Amino acid sequence: MDQERLLAAVLLADVVGSTPLYERIGDDAALQQISDCLDAIRE
Repeated sequence: MDQERLLAAVLLADVVGSTPLYERIGDDAALQQISDCLDAIRE
């Protein structure tokens, strides 16, 4: 049986205060802010 090694990185992020953020600015705006933040982290 052939085996292949894979190097992987795992990133976990906890957005503190996300529930109040969603309540304050709404679902769409909060999702966009969090998505932008996660995109920056991935770069």
